Amino acid sequence: MVGDNSATNSIGKSAFLMVIDFLLGGDTFLDHNSDVMDELGHHKYFAKFLVADRVHAFCRETGTPDVVFKCTGDYQIVESMTIREYRTFLNSAYGTDALGVTFRAIASPFCRIWGKDNLNPKRPLDTHKNTKAVDALNLALRIYRKYETVEPLERALAEESSKKTALQKAQTQKLIPKISAKQFKANAQSAEAMDNEISEIKAELLKYAINIRELVSREVTEIKQSKDCLLDAKFRLESRLRRGLHPGI
Repeated sequence: MVGDNSATNSIGKSAFLMVIDFLLGGDTFLDHNSDVMDELGHHKYFAKFLVADRVHAFCRETGTPDVVFKCTGDYQIVESMTIREYRTFLNSAYGTDALGVTFRAIASPFCRIWGKDNLNPKRPLDTHKNTKAVDALNLALRIYRKYETVEPLERALAEESSKKTALQKAQTQKLIPKISAKQFKANAQSAEAMDNEISEIKAELLKYAINIRELVSREVTEIKQSKDCLLDAKFRLESRLRRGLHPGI
């Protein structure tokens, strides 16, 4: 939007665009253009949206910006809705609800108006001056429906970052010790030495177990042999007794 042929400034270009942003669910108009309310007092703005060949009319007042009114085609107020419900409607009407972000997250970067804090030409997707580059890039990926390719990676990164934060907090509260890289290396070497020692102990115990089994097996064999000899002697004595012979003969 430009001024008149004489390039006159301050004729209301930015204010008019702010009103459009206000009707798209924005709030910057109330703060940046408070002089309008000072001059005119609180007042109403009306808007119509054509969605699937159906006209939807709304009214939003500067005095009650958290409430939006549904209207008839000639702007007669019918019922009220919250600003959140209104933004949800806009998200659905513009077909951006499937992108996984709010309508204002989609609309704000493209409402580049003097007075809004997103005018850096090198950062065209910024919602405000403190927008993180990763958030701007994620928004671009969502708009072009490419975000699902990186979403698993971002989710995994968030989980690892959460673990790192939890670890740092535990170290800060001294629930677990905080060690240097040198100490970590020494601990790893110590753990390896312990593992080797445990393996050696297990091997020795296995040898002892084998020897014990061999000793037990040998003792069992000897006992069995003694048992067999005793049983054999018993049978011979019983046989002599049955024949009436003296056991000693």
